[in-house]
Amino acid sequence: MFKPERVIIAAIVLAIICLTGMLLSMLQPETHEGRGYDTFGVEPHGLRALYETVEQAGFNVERGFAPPHAAMAAAGKDGWLVLWRPDPMWVSRDERQLERLGEWVESGGAVIFAPVFDPEAYFYQPCHCEDEEDEASTGQNATAGGNATAQSSNATAESGNATSHDANATTEAENATAKAERLKKWREEMKERQAKRFHALEPLKRMGIAVTRLGVTDYAGAMAREREKIEGYRERLREKREQWEKSKEEMRRKNLGQDEPSEAESGNATEDAPESPRPIRKPPPDPNTTALNAPAEEPIILAAQGIDKKKREYDWYDYRRFLRTLDLDARMERTLTRTVTPEGELGSLWQGLEQVSMADETQCLLPPAEGEPEPDGVLAFEAHNGTTAYLAAVYRRGKGLVVVVADPLLLTNAMLARPGNAYTALGPLAHYDGQRGEVVFDEFFHGLTVRGRPVWLLTRRPYGLVALALLLAAGLWCWRSGSRLGPPLPAIVPTRRSMEEYLEAMSGLFLRGEKQSFLAQELKAGVLWWLGRRYRLGYGEEDLEAVSRAMARRDPESAERLQSAVHELETLAARRKPSVKRLVAAARELTRCL
Repeated sequence: MFKPERVIIAAIVLAIICLTGMLLSMLQPETHEGRGYDTFGVEPHGLRALYETVEQAGFNVERGFAPPHAAMAAAGKDGWLVLWRPDPMWVSRDERQLERLGEWVESGGAVIFAPVFDPEAYFYQPCHCEDEEDEASTGQNATAGGNATAQSSNATAESGNATSHDANATTEAENATAKAERLKKWREEMKERQAKRFHALEPLKRMGIAVTRLGVTDYAGAMAREREKIEGYRERLREKREQWEKSKEEMRRKNLGQDEPSEAESGNATEDAPESPRPIRKPPPDPNTTALNAPAEEPIILAAQGIDKKKREYDWYDYRRFLRTLDLDARMERTLTRTVTPEGELGSLWQGLEQVSMADETQCLLPPAEGEPEPDGVLAFEAHNGTTAYLAAVYRRGKGLVVVVADPLLLTNAMLARPGNAYTALGPLAHYDGQRGEVVFDEFFHGLTVRGRPVWLLTRRPYGLVALALLLAAGLWCWRSGSRLGPPLPAIVPTRRSMEEYLEAMSGLFLRGEKQSFLAQELKAGVLWWLGRRYRLGYGEEDLEAVSRAMARRDPESAERLQSAVHELETLAARRKPSVKRLVAAARELTRCL
């Protein structure tokens, strides 16, 4: 049978075991079962191969689960930090950690940084023909204005249609100007949206290197074709927006009672409107036909009129489906070996490297624009459009440096064994001033460190001990304050008589049996036992002398009364046949002492 104190102790022990197991599991790194984008990942997109390759090359390798500046402070200034594909969510939450990392680099640290692959940046960039479109739209507006002026001057010479031509020319010029303004406003909104979105080189900017130009190669031409589709999709969105604004303006005019256009507008609309196709009228349904024997006349009519079913237009879902074909696993299937050339002062970090295996859609750094820092060494190659792009670049930052590998695909498990890829990371590690310091692979920005949960504090040294002490104290308090129950009481059997009837029956029995002496002795013993409990006497000390001494300390008169009453009762009990009346009077005198 379970006792309450045993149940409480078992609950406390179980809680301590569960808490200890939870703390031990939280102290272990989250490995994502080898399927993540980290050094534990053994999938094609993981980084486990690079981790083991650097370790086999003779470097002291470890994983950093703390913030990068704290992890590198333990490794020393001569160490390297590999910041491969940091998660944008964690970067946006912990930007201050990257700023502290930049201070560490400036004091003499070194970082190998590989940004996330961001193909959407290619589609958010302004099209090369947008400037030409702006100039063309400006020229069209000027031409429209000139035509309007010419038509208005000619209209003064004409007699009948001068007013209508002048109104039409003015309306065309206003429409062209309004369309150009709407297009300009839409492009400004796109630029603002592009500025707000996360940039793949944001960690580099937080470390103090303001590089923003990032491109994507397109050797197969798939991204160019997709961009044309996206431009058409955006154009349709603009047209729908213009139609919506036009219908909104018509509704506003209708509500104001100005829905009837002028004669000139109605005349121009009638002349310019194309002939609409005659609608196909379907015969009324026959109530006698059913779904089984209904005639299939509608497809025949459509075929006779030459009307085809409308094809589905390019939509946003098609764009998202195309982006899924550009993830790491998909791009690995479209790779070729291309020639690269080390250039610059620190280009010697890749000395002897001539070829690298890269995908058709490879992320690359573009030559710096005005206001951007010049790299101190690059790994250049020829892009698909004949321009020069950088597969990797080195930037000095104070006493330290930052090596940027533009595409994280080069260092993954599936691509590391291909020609030249491993050397893009091992070259700087081996040739930068001959350093063989500790190499730390950052896992803080991969989300392997438990953050954002209060339970994570239990893994820290003071918080876990305090929580364990509080748990033990609460368990001891509950165990001590628990009610201590004795053995179970016997079941109470209901009696047939009341207490008063029972006493009368027992007293009559004893009187008839001449047991007055027994009653007197039991009465005396009961009174002395009760008084002994009142004055807190020990077990076996309920005799007359001990009780009298205890009573005399508080009430001497009651002690004398007790002694006289007990003496009178013992005298009567010693007789063979005591008087009942005197015995009852002595008993009453004794009970008054209670």
